[in-house]
Amino acid sequence: MNRMQAMIFENTGGPLRLKVRVTRKWPVFQKCYLWACITFGIVTVLPLFHYMSRWEEFGDIQEEDLIRLSNLDLEEGMTYSGNIIKSVLDSRAYTSTVLDNGLRVLVISDPLTSLSAASCDVKVGSFQDPPDIPGLAHLLEHGVFLGDSEHSEANTFEQFLAEHSGHSNAFTSQENTNYYYKISPDKLEDSLQRFTSLLSSPLLQLDVLQREYHAIQSEFLKDKLESARQVWRLVKHLANSDHPFHRLSPGNLDTLQNLKNSSVIREFHSKFYFAENMKCVVYGREDPQDLLEMSRKHFQKITNKKSRSEPDQQTGSILAYPSENLGVWVDYQLLREGSTLDIMWPITGNSRCGLGAAMHVLSERHPRSVLALLKKQGLATSLSWSIVISTSSFTLVKVNVQLTKVGGEKSADVAKLIFRQIEVMKVATTSAVKSWLVAVHQESLQGFVNYQTPEVHHFTKTLSSRMSRILHPAYYLGAPTQTTSSYCLFQAIHELSPNNSIMLFGSSDSGRVYRNTETWYGIPYTVTKLDVGDLENMLSTSTESKLFILPPPAARAKIPRTFPLFGRDLEQDYWPTKVHDDRGLTVWWQQDFTFHIPKIDMVLWIYGQYEHYTPRDTALHYLLAEMIRDQIQDLIQPPGHSVQIYYQTSSGLILTLTGYSDHEQISKTLRDLVGVLTRLDMSQISRFEHVVKYKAHRDLARSDYAEAYKHPLYKSRVLLEKNVAPLDQIMAELEKITQESFGMFYNKFWGNVGCRVLVYGNVLKSMAQWYGLLLRPVTQRTSTSERKVDPPFHPTLQYPQGTYYTITHYPNSKETASVADLTIILGPTPWNSDKIEPGQDLFTRTVLARVAATILSEPAFIELRTRQQLGYSVFTKYVPHFGVDYIHMCVQGSEHSAQEIATSVLQFLKDYRSVLTTQLSTDSSPHWNRVLSSVRRDILVKPSSQAALARELASELFSPDSEPDRADMLVAALDNVSPKMLLRFYDEYILGSKSRRIVSLAQSGSREWNMESFAKKFQYLDLNNKTELVPPFLYWHFTYLGLEMGK
Repeated sequence: MNRMQAMIFENTGGPLRLKVRVTRKWPVFQKCYLWACITFGIVTVLPLFHYMSRWEEFGDIQEEDLIRLSNLDLEEGMTYSGNIIKSVLDSRAYTSTVLDNGLRVLVISDPLTSLSAASCDVKVGSFQDPPDIPGLAHLLEHGVFLGDSEHSEANTFEQFLAEHSGHSNAFTSQENTNYYYKISPDKLEDSLQRFTSLLSSPLLQLDVLQREYHAIQSEFLKDKLESARQVWRLVKHLANSDHPFHRLSPGNLDTLQNLKNSSVIREFHSKFYFAENMKCVVYGREDPQDLLEMSRKHFQKITNKKSRSEPDQQTGSILAYPSENLGVWVDYQLLREGSTLDIMWPITGNSRCGLGAAMHVLSERHPRSVLALLKKQGLATSLSWSIVISTSSFTLVKVNVQLTKVGGEKSADVAKLIFRQIEVMKVATTSAVKSWLVAVHQESLQGFVNYQTPEVHHFTKTLSSRMSRILHPAYYLGAPTQTTSSYCLFQAIHELSPNNSIMLFGSSDSGRVYRNTETWYGIPYTVTKLDVGDLENMLSTSTESKLFILPPPAARAKIPRTFPLFGRDLEQDYWPTKVHDDRGLTVWWQQDFTFHIPKIDMVLWIYGQYEHYTPRDTALHYLLAEMIRDQIQDLIQPPGHSVQIYYQTSSGLILTLTGYSDHEQISKTLRDLVGVLTRLDMSQISRFEHVVKYKAHRDLARSDYAEAYKHPLYKSRVLLEKNVAPLDQIMAELEKITQESFGMFYNKFWGNVGCRVLVYGNVLKSMAQWYGLLLRPVTQRTSTSERKVDPPFHPTLQYPQGTYYTITHYPNSKETASVADLTIILGPTPWNSDKIEPGQDLFTRTVLARVAATILSEPAFIELRTRQQLGYSVFTKYVPHFGVDYIHMCVQGSEHSAQEIATSVLQFLKDYRSVLTTQLSTDSSPHWNRVLSSVRRDILVKPSSQAALARELASELFSPDSEPDRADMLVAALDNVSPKMLLRFYDEYILGSKSRRIVSLAQSGSREWNMESFAKKFQYLDLNNKTELVPPFLYWHFTYLGLEMGK
């Protein structure tokens, strides 16, 4: 009798093959033989384990054979939709089939969706790049959207999507390229016709493709400034030079120069972009059969090869990491401040079957976990396990530890502690292992049954990617299979040894000396091959390391998979109801009418009842948030439940609590959270200086390596809002704060605090009232005699209307990045009622701002990104930020100076005015009607998750001037606007002086500013009659120079 334990369905490019792990029941004589082997020699037993649990392979099988072999037994909370296993809480209908041309398609019918979507995954990635042209697959991903045989103009698909509330994106991984988009439901079929035409017959003209070289180069330069990319690049650099993983997979300007003619990329497209090599997902309102017919009609045009090509051999016979490349310690120069330790293991073969369970167990939180011990000794601030990538030939596993200053000096001891944890797991008892595996399986089932899908286009992207790896349709939604065997788990854990690892220690210490430099990113590094003694020392049990011997995670009780769904409470209105208001604590309750899932989301805003605008007060609140975040990490949070700090304000913090509708567990989590918030004894916090304060300082210092466009974004707030302190002043104050002074602030803060709470989701009024009672200790120390002050919600704007030019130069970046950022501050939102001037119609102005941003978004992208190739990041957005309306337009690049980009941006706005006059000639203009429809959908559309909806509702609710009918009021204003009103708005606010405009230019690297030339260019544009002077000041370690021009 055989028992199936795990299945691998993989399409490697050759004949379809199925691998199944099977456990056999042994006859009595074999059990006796096993006893003899154990008694007289363990070596003899090893082949028997292979017999006990081995991979059996079936070739050339049909889909009905897969279903027969899988023997799928539905567990609690599962059901079938066609040939797909789904959650009983999922009301959508799924159907999967193979079209006549061999293309596999999955259709999802959701009559209630506000947007439709589609995705296509092609089984080709950077591993298939020609050795002399790394980045070719990535370039093809860009090239697909640059016109096809039916629509030769570049970006016509993007423009079509933008006109119908849509958006598209794509990515290239090691073995897959994925395209996905969202669109208005009534335009799904039209979009599929265009989408399939792009995939099957892109033009791929060399002159057009060469413009994309610069976009890929900008992407490459941007990635060089990210610490996570540094580690990733080093790991790839240390791989076997003959393996495709070693290459620069995204490519850059240098690698793509080897593409001499378009025939090479067209042959590449022809070789891999055929029907059987694609997996597609279509998501719409139509019923499943209509969606299938629609998919068949359009995807059928993608041709298939008459004979399947042989599997690509680039990764089959070559090891990514041979033994000589493992068991190494790598020191490298970290770009950002601080130090970090990454340990990676490349796992091959059947050992990979238990990696998921191993990661789950190693990440377990308990009082004697590795992270708890590291924080107790002041060595680390965070630790996380993850599977980085999983390809057909190997899987890369990683543990990342963010070290403190002390931890950076003892990085080898930290690595030893991690390996000791793994060793303890290797000798765990059978009952403990079974307990872990049951818990892992139960949590997987619970997550599957109660899974809440992301936005529709991201959902289709995830499914099409999964379809390329899993051939059995039943598992497309990620339904967990039977419990992983103990054998699989042990096999995976035994691979996580020092001699099979790559240990990477990154430090920002400029005094260290390195022997080598990585080829593409220029990362200084030194590789040390550890000898046998070093590796054995990693597992030693000396007196010191015995402190680090950890018990395995404790067994847990059975986890419930389903929770009750409450009906609509008759007392509940469609706007939150206030259920508690006493001593500074206000609690609102709102049942969910959108997602219908058994989850509760709580948003808590805790604020001091006095204003905190000075840099010192901001630094103290930043430390408060870090201290609470540090304590929250120590809470044992059950599966599906989490407490985290969502946002920090200058006067407090916003926390979110998410969990299943388990009243008892939510109550326990709230009690634990209240304990963290109110009973923190500063005298007992031994890790304040080494962990909390160090992490706060490090995170602030790392801000200068954020993406370049974020600098002028924050700078605009500093310029215009009086309650935003410059970070260099915050960091200076942070250094002065001691444990004693923070303790005094902590007691003062909780002595006069206010708290606003929204309880949202599958929850009854009585439960929300109970949760309010549990939260009362948060504000109990507030004296009733204290003057109660509402929290500062709306910013106070400074400087009069007009245009301000500023320059930012930060020379500490390794590569040049240029940013031109135009922030147009229109004024207070319609709900900031105390700021409204008499006679203003702010609803009309707000909807006109939304319309203007929507109209400008795609033309700006096409002109500045595609045609002029000014930068990789180009976006135009309407942003309502804490009571103020903004239009934000930003371009980030590397090939042009910030002055050149700014000149082009402002010239584009001036030139596009005449285009608007033509497009909006009448109120019945098709372009005008499409834009209005798109804006209306954006106003009415709900967030894609219950948690996001709760946060959005809370941000409206916590405002002192909240309104229950914001969307309806905006739609009513939208119905009354006309093209003439938009043109007048464009002249007055976007080109004129009725708004506050900040043109922020940010430049990194060594490029010099030509002030005189810059001033002349802006005088030549003559967009403003007068330019105000912005006073110079210091911020984020960078010097900002104010320019007075136009006089």
